[in-house]
Amino acid sequence: MVMSLLGKRVITALLGVPLVFTLTYLGGHFLLLAILIIVFFILDEMFHALKKMDVRINRAIGILGSFAFVISAHVHGNGYYPMITYLVVMVYLLYYVNGYPKVALKDVGILFFTSLYVGYFLSYAILIRHLPNGLFFLLLVFILTWSADIGAYFTGSLIGRRKLAKTISPKKTLEGAAGGIVFPVTAVLLTNMIAPFSDKIISILFLGVLAGLFAQFGDLAASAIKRQANIKDFGSILPGHGGFTDRFDSFLTAAPMVYYYLVLFIIN
Repeated sequence: MVMSLLGKRVITALLGVPLVFTLTYLGGHFLLLAILIIVFFILDEMFHALKKMDVRINRAIGILGSFAFVISAHVHGNGYYPMITYLVVMVYLLYYVNGYPKVALKDVGILFFTSLYVGYFLSYAILIRHLPNGLFFLLLVFILTWSADIGAYFTGSLIGRRKLAKTISPKKTLEGAAGGIVFPVTAVLLTNMIAPFSDKIISILFLGVLAGLFAQFGDLAASAIKRQANIKDFGSILPGHGGFTDRFDSFLTAAPMVYYYLVLFIIN
């Protein structure tokens, strides 16, 4: 069964990786459309999970709030984020007031959190693409998050013994977490050897460590949501990987960190 699952993962990766690279290369409206589609599918999976937690969801408002961050990033960069956040909060408050008392404040709060978690976090893919050498750096983010996932999966499978977060994800181990850091550190070092982007070796090493930590934290956070919703995977649309949330949970939390790290320590 493990080999069957691994085979499905490999096949999906062989189909998905070239598509990701192509859309990243094209950028512009192609990347915007791709991100909006991914946001839509992740939201659909999140809404399904939240309903199992008895959270009242307004799908249209949730999608609108998430799309607003992505479209704003495409058109204006991150300069309009404060205004977009204000407008999204106002729309959600209007939904709360209009729906009271059927709509609880916790429902609105969770809906807003979902818009930030999905739309705001994923909009950083576009912000990274807009950076100088953005094509390279966005591909680097994918490489780092993938290497963290691969490192944690294989290291944990081979030598994993001590549990990392038993109540959230019983299969995750400390040994796997270590592999999820070693692999992206190795990946970022090799990438810098092939296509140098910094002469500061400490900064490069630290980027790999942070990418591994943030990617695995994203995976753990998504696992906690699944555990609370009592579901195994967010979906089944991607064979061997589950749903879009299962595939992009690491990217969601790692991309914003990489963006700010690049701006603060690499590009400048």
